[in-house]
Amino acid sequence: MAEPALAGPVAGPGYAVEKVIGGEETSPIAMSKVSDGAFQQALAESLRRIGLLDPATGLKITATLIALDQPIVGFDLTVKATGRYQVHDAEGRELYDEMFTTPCKAPFSSSLLAVERLRLANEGAIKANIAAFLEDLVKTRHAAGG
Repeated sequence: MAEPALAGPVAGPGYAVEKVIGGEETSPIAMSKVSDGAFQQALAESLRRIGLLDPATGLKITATLIALDQPIVGFDLTVKATGRYQVHDAEGRELYDEMFTTPCKAPFSSSLLAVERLRLANEGAIKANIAAFLEDLVKTRHAAGG
C-alpha cells in the first residue's frame, strides 16, 4: 500500500483525536470490518507521524466512518471507505467538516485467501481515507494562514 503524501513533519498546531465512531468489530463468522479502536489508532498514528498529534491541544478531531463498501465475492477485491472528519476548537466551534471516499484494491496476487484480501483492502481504504483528510486539512490550514 502506498504511504501518504504527507510522510514528514508538518509545521503548525497539533490536534487531539477526541472521538471515532461508526466502526464495527469483526465477527468470526462475518466479513472483515474496521473497529472504532483500529480507526482511532490509525488516525492518531498518522497524526503522530507528521508531527500533528497533540493530546493536550484545544483542537479536537471527530472522525466518523460513514461507510465501508465491500464486495461479497471476487478475485481482486476493492473496498471503498467513506469518512467524515470534523475539527472543533476548545469552545466547540466547528473549524472543519469534510467527507472523503477512498478506494483500495487488494489484487488476487496479494493473498490466495479472500478474507485476507478483504482485510488488506479494508486497511488500505482506511489509510487512504485518513491520508486524504490530512492532506486536505494541512492544505486548508495553510490556505487560511494557520
